[in-house]
Amino acid sequence: MKKRMLSLALALAMCLSLTTPAFAGETLQSVYLNGYDTSDGLTGVKEGNLLETQMELTVRGTLKQVDTGVIRDFVDMGDFTYPVFEAPASGVIVTVWENDWLNKCQSWIERATISKVSYDMANKNYTILQENAVLWNESPLEAEDREAEWELYVREGTWVNLNQPGTYLIDIRYAVIAGGCIAVVIIPDSGNTAPVETGFTDVKSSDYFADAVQWAVERNITSGTSKTTFSPNATCSKAQILTFLWHANGSPKPTAANPFTDIQTGDYFYKAALWAAEKGLVSGSTFSANTDCTRAMTMEYMWKAAGSPAPVGKADFDDVPANADYVQAVAWAVEKNITSGTGDGNFSPAATCTRGQIVTFLYRAMEK
Repeated sequence: MKKRMLSLALALAMCLSLTTPAFAGETLQSVYLNGYDTSDGLTGVKEGNLLETQMELTVRGTLKQVDTGVIRDFVDMGDFTYPVFEAPASGVIVTVWENDWLNKCQSWIERATISKVSYDMANKNYTILQENAVLWNESPLEAEDREAEWELYVREGTWVNLNQPGTYLIDIRYAVIAGGCIAVVIIPDSGNTAPVETGFTDVKSSDYFADAVQWAVERNITSGTSKTTFSPNATCSKAQILTFLWHANGSPKPTAANPFTDIQTGDYFYKAALWAAEKGLVSGSTFSANTDCTRAMTMEYMWKAAGSPAPVGKADFDDVPANADYVQAVAWAVEKNITSGTGDGNFSPAATCTRGQIVTFLYRAMEK
């Protein structure tokens, strides 16, 4: 039988259904996600249009929207926005349902993933830390042939209990039309929110960077941005990462003269800058201390500080050109399990790094 015409109206719904006893007596709440239709998925390519139809999320209890994330210039119409929710500390049950209302559903779910991410409230964007971090109860999530009309549907009732503290990206992709919906869900720590041993009030034990921050403090790599704060979500500057690296390598005394015209002996990063120049991490007559540190810069600095070892394999990322200056650094970082990219075959070399991300990279590279 011929396929029915594919409608842009997406009515497959992903319901966040809180059915555990902890939520007994609470009221069901419904919110909605914008959909997108683009031939290249979440790649930033300016193709496709936003869909008018929306995907439904249903929860039992309080699911509070705390922010609206933005993917800049995502489609022809401009930016794509997605909701950022805070769920109950006890978690949620995420369930994928078939919801063929008014027979508008002529597509099917091709892929559904839940990844751990960090979310930057200031810049309104997320960075994938671990793709496919949470497995569904029917894994891998596969479609099944429900009718003799070549129509595929996700198994009704596929679910997962999302109850560990952290920040998660729920990403649902549809077949044929290459559309889908995304949302970020934050599950707070239900226990003691006191700071970990670092003494920083903005670093909880449940944070993905908590161990790295503690390690960095214990080894005098950093002392934070104040006596009580580390500022993990603040963008890391060139001066900060090179100072971290300098301390991590024993804070050696530089022997060469200052080649930079824009730094002074009183700058906290002065010796780190001279050391970086001696090691070949940086060059030129200006240092530009306040430049935002990107993922490409980070891997190149770390790779050069390690002696520029030749990687065995190649950097297999769609957005890392074979002739890029940092291509060997990225390949080395992947081999060392310092990073695995940002998902969907991308490394995102131009994306800026937060202080929490930088110390995590250093921790993975240098902690034995």
